[in-house]
Amino acid sequence: AVVQRAGAAVLGTDAPVRAELTRHGPAASRRRYTRAVGTAVVLAAAVAAVPLALGAPWWSVLPVLVLPLLALPLAADRARGLGHALADGHVVARSGTLARRRDHLEVDHVIGWNLRATWFQRRLGLTSLVATTAGGPQSVTVIDVPEPLAVALAAETLPHVVRQFLA
Repeated sequence: AVVQRAGAAVLGTDAPVRAELTRHGPAASRRRYTRAVGTAVVLAAAVAAVPLALGAPWWSVLPVLVLPLLALPLAADRARGLGHALADGHVVARSGTLARRRDHLEVDHVIGWNLRATWFQRRLGLTSLVATTAGGPQSVTVIDVPEPLAVALAAETLPHVVRQFLA
């Protein structure tokens, strides 16, 4: 509540702070699970390989096998944390887990959009939409957005710039 009041005082409106966010869909959620659980599996395998290679009994590495299970709630929270909105002239982007981050950028301060996608994101139809600005951190990134949603958000905020690139 304190953060919401402070955000509303700084922005001059509480609409961006309280805005309902557009979810990024199942592909973005699967990506959160794949990254969290996949990393935990690789880490658990690497940690378990060392004692086994040194001749330790197999049961001594059982506690390490819990790592992928611990990654599941982390992935669920990261998936639940993804979202974006356009509210009262502000672009809102949320991501993260444990330390959740919600960025607000006034549309008038957006000077351009970049769509960046890794090979893995392109295979899932996702992109990272980066709002470029001249002040502050220089950009605000909306991660793992389905491409049609990313293009629609960019076109809605800077129609005179984006429209010329749409077919």
